[in-house]
Amino acid sequence: MSNRDELINKVTAEVMKIYGVKTVDDQDCQKCSTEPTASSRTPTAITNNSKQRIRVNSDTNELSEAPLVVPSDSHLKKAIMMVCGNHHMHEESVGHFRNLKARYRKLQVLLSANAENVLSQAKGRPYFGHEYLVESMQDLQNWDHFYLVNPTLNTLSKLASLQADNRVALAARKALLLAKPVFVVLDQLPSLPEGMSQEFQRILQQLSSYGYQLHLPNNQVYSSNTPRITDRVKPQISNTNTSIGRIDDLQAPKISSNDQLAQFIDHTLLKPETTASDIEKHCMEARQFNFFSVCVNPTYVKLSADLLKSCPVKVCTVIGFPLGANTPYLKGEETREIIDLGADEVDMVLNIGALRSGNHDLVRKDIEAVVKAAGQTLTKVILETALLSREEILIACRICKEAGANYVKTSTGFSKGGATAEHIQLMRNAVGKELGVKASGGIRDTETANLMIASGASRIGASASIAIVQGTDAGAGKY
Repeated sequence: MSNRDELINKVTAEVMKIYGVKTVDDQDCQKCSTEPTASSRTPTAITNNSKQRIRVNSDTNELSEAPLVVPSDSHLKKAIMMVCGNHHMHEESVGHFRNLKARYRKLQVLLSANAENVLSQAKGRPYFGHEYLVESMQDLQNWDHFYLVNPTLNTLSKLASLQADNRVALAARKALLLAKPVFVVLDQLPSLPEGMSQEFQRILQQLSSYGYQLHLPNNQVYSSNTPRITDRVKPQISNTNTSIGRIDDLQAPKISSNDQLAQFIDHTLLKPETTASDIEKHCMEARQFNFFSVCVNPTYVKLSADLLKSCPVKVCTVIGFPLGANTPYLKGEETREIIDLGADEVDMVLNIGALRSGNHDLVRKDIEAVVKAAGQTLTKVILETALLSREEILIACRICKEAGANYVKTSTGFSKGGATAEHIQLMRNAVGKELGVKASGGIRDTETANLMIASGASRIGASASIAIVQGTDAGAGKY
């Protein structure tokens, strides 16, 4: 087993512990989506509704026995069937292969690395002579239909968060971007407790919104009216005159001027060696370019507020920065003092260690202490996403919503990584329209800023703000 597989298994095992799911062994953790137990609770889908919900009942998992319904013109088409390493559903996947092979003019099978391992231990080679060569992935545009059959929960989750990192997921995403029909076939829904079944429901909704066609047990079709991701507007600097307000929305805005782009930016200066004269220059820049706010260390909040009191630029500061390891009481007191000094917004650092330890009550109390102390002052929560797993990011976003925060934010700019488009998309999907999403850390040019906004960011934190709005490259830097 590779180091990556071991890491995936460990992460999955920890998530299952959080939700109280009993695992069989480390090897089976990442495939837990299909192993029924006597006490399992089964989600079943309601179809043809954009507000679909997963129902949980006490029956055992229903295994689909109906043959897959394929398009009527399949005998004229070529199809690729994609298979993951879901060994529990091996026989069902082979059954789909035989059905599709009889229906299509040509069928080939693309196997993930895990699927190849599973088949190496199985009797016979059911896909012999029909394997799709990985080296041929450049010709996907020449194929008509794509079937992702009985994927693992891990694969579905990564597709939903745009984190395709294996050949099957990459092929599925590429086919979708080529406007090809991609059918995701699930013969059995996972046995999950209530909390995780809600996450699974969101995964299905997200996949459907991207354009994947979901086929649930017994040919139920999961559908959504949300536009496909390829239909959404990507922001760009253009000469089109489009009005735009604050964006806390799943719809990516069109940026029509440098002034509009500047209104997404918190002009940031958090270096420990910053002097008062540096702050004066920083505030002058914010006035000149009309940035949304300046983001400064607490010691310079009053000076910044005095310098900017006659203009619309707001003053943002940081709480528990950069480690987030202060107690809730200290963070609350820091928030009260800093608001009295003139802060319009506060960016608090989440208690990262508590989150990773599974102490979610402490994480919630920590955020609630700042939210309560802030009152009507806008509160953002820095997750430090580079230190978290995908599951931990989802949990953190949920806690932020429950605790009353206004925004979730990626990074301090003082850790090992900054904002990524994948993490912004994941956070936006998790919080929906209810919270803002701030991308910060490593955003140094216009293209990257636009990518973050296209992925769901409603605010950008950057020290390279002037380069971003002027269309130049500020070079390397963390913030």
